[in-house]
Amino acid sequence: MKFGLILALISIGVLIEAKREPKFAPYIDVTAAKDFKLVDLKNKYGVKAVSLAFALGGTAGCVPMWGGQTPIDNPNIINEIKAFRAAGGDVIVSTGGALNPYLETSCGSPAALAAAYQRALSVT
Repeated sequence: MKFGLILALISIGVLIEAKREPKFAPYIDVTAAKDFKLVDLKNKYGVKAVSLAFALGGTAGCVPMWGGQTPIDNPNIINEIKAFRAAGGDVIVSTGGALNPYLETSCGSPAALAAAYQRALSVT
C-alpha cells in the first residue's frame, strides 16, 4: 500500500512539473543593441525575462559597467528595465563575457567585489 501511494505521489509530481511553462531569459547585450526595447520583446514575442549582458569592470576598475564602458546606471537602460518590470517582466544581470575585465579580476578584495555586485543589482 505504501509503495503504491509513493508511486502515485511521484506520478502527480511529474504531471505537475510537465504542465509548467518552460522558462528562458535571452541575452541582451545592452552595448551592442543601442536601441533595444524590452517591452517590445515582451509584447511581440512573449519574453517574460531577459539576461542583460554584461556587467564588467571598466576603465574605472572595480566599478560595474555594461560592457566595461557604459555606466551601469545609464538612464536609457534603467528606463527600459523599469518599463519592462512594470509590464510584468523580470531582469537578470549577467557578468562575464568575452571582452573587457571581469569584476572578479578588477576588484581587489572579496568585499569590493561584493559591493560591485550589489551596485549592479541595486540599480537594475
